[in-house]
Amino acid sequence: MNETWKHTIKTYLSQHSPVFVACSGGMDSVALLHILHKMGINPVALHCNFQLRGKESDEDERWLRNFCENLGIECSVNSFDTRKTISENGGNVQSVARDLRYNWFEEVLVENPTGIICTAHHQNDNIEQLLMTAISSGKLLELTGIPEKRVGFYRPFLSVKKEEIRRYLEENKLTWREDSSNAGNDYTRNKVRNQVLPLLAEIDKRTFSALNELQSEIKTLHVQLSNQIDQWLNKQENPNSFMLPFTLWDEQLDVWKQLFIQKISCHSMHLSELEKLRNATNGALFELGDFRITKEKKGFFFAQNSISEDFYQTIELGKSIATPLGSFLATQSDEANLSREKSLVFLDADKIKGKLQIRSLKNGDKMIPFGKLTLVKISKLLIDDKIQLHLRKKQLVVCDDEKIIWLVGIRLSEAVKLEKSSQKIIKLQIIHK
Repeated sequence: MNETWKHTIKTYLSQHSPVFVACSGGMDSVALLHILHKMGINPVALHCNFQLRGKESDEDERWLRNFCENLGIECSVNSFDTRKTISENGGNVQSVARDLRYNWFEEVLVENPTGIICTAHHQNDNIEQLLMTAISSGKLLELTGIPEKRVGFYRPFLSVKKEEIRRYLEENKLTWREDSSNAGNDYTRNKVRNQVLPLLAEIDKRTFSALNELQSEIKTLHVQLSNQIDQWLNKQENPNSFMLPFTLWDEQLDVWKQLFIQKISCHSMHLSELEKLRNATNGALFELGDFRITKEKKGFFFAQNSISEDFYQTIELGKSIATPLGSFLATQSDEANLSREKSLVFLDADKIKGKLQIRSLKNGDKMIPFGKLTLVKISKLLIDDKIQLHLRKKQLVVCDDEKIIWLVGIRLSEAVKLEKSSQKIIKLQIIHK
C-alpha cells in the first residue's frame, strides 16, 4: 500500500460522497476503514448483523461500534433474522446472507445517489475465487475474478495481498474480530482457503503470483475478445435480428463463440448444441433466452423474441422505482454534484413539460444529446457508445410529455441542461442491478 496506490484510491473516491465501507469487524474491512480514515476520506461503516452466531454476532457489532466511536467514524448497523428468512423462502446461509447484505446496500445507494460502497476484497480473495470457479465450472472466460469497480461499488484492496493488510494492522497496533465460522471447513470457500491454498503454497511458494498472473492474462483475453465481438455487433443494422455467417463462425476460437452467445442472450450453451443445429435442415430453430437461432444456408440467423409487455411508469419525486435496469430515483436538489458517474444526472426542472415518465425504448425514438442541436436516433447513440447488445434490449428512457430527456445511464438531453440561471434542479439516479 504505497503512496501511488493511496493517491489512486483517493483520486477515485474524491468523486463520491459519502464513502461507505462494508465492515464486518474482520481484519480486512477494519484495515480498509482505518486507512481511508487516515487518508482524510471520512468513511461511514456499514455493518450487517446476521444473528447467525448468537452472542458472538452481537459482540462483533458492539466491538465495531466502539472502534468507530474512538475514531470519530459514523457506523450504521442493520440486523437481519437470517434463519427466519431461510425458513420462509429457502436457500443456503451464504447466498441468503449475501442477498440481504446487497439489498440493503442498494437501498443505501438509492438514499445516497452520489455515494459509493467500498468492500475489502483483496488479492487472496480473487485467487480463492479463481480456484473455486475452476473447480465448479472449468470455463476459461469465467475465471476473470472479482471486478474492481461496478456502479455503486469499489474494491480498493483488490491488488493488495493479505500479508500487506496484516502488516498494516500490526504497524498501526490495530485489533479486529475473528469470525469463528471461518476456521471451519463447512463451506467450499473455507476449504479452498484453509486447505487447498496452503498445500499449493507448500508445493511451490510462487503459487500465488503464478495464479495472479494467470488471471491477469485471462482478463486481457476477455477484454480483447469482447471488443472484437462488440465491433462486429455494432456494425449490424438491426441489433435484434442479424445473420452470423458460417465463414465468420468457423474461424473463431471456442472461447470467442461462447462469449458471443453470452453477450447476445445473457445465457450459456454447449457449442455442441449449435453444431447439431448447423447439421440440421434449413429452417431448424433453437430457443436461447430472448433469442431464436435459425439454421439458414449461409449462417445462423439470430432474432429476438417479441417482448409482450413494455416497461412504463410515471415518476414521483422522492419515490424509488424498481426497473429492469435497477432502482431508479428522482429527487429535488439544492445544487448539482459534478460527479462523472453516468448513473447520475441533474437537470433544469423548469424545462420539463408535463409529467416525468420512465419507459422502455420504442422504435424510432430520438433525442437531442447533450452538446448537440439536432435530434439523433437513439439506436445510433447506443451503437456510437458501444452499448452491448443484451444491454440495449433493456435500455430505458426518461421523458416528459414532449421529449426524451435522459437515455438512462448514457446521455442527458440538451433540452434540459442546467444554466447559470436555473432555479429548480432535479436529480435522476439509477442503481444498476
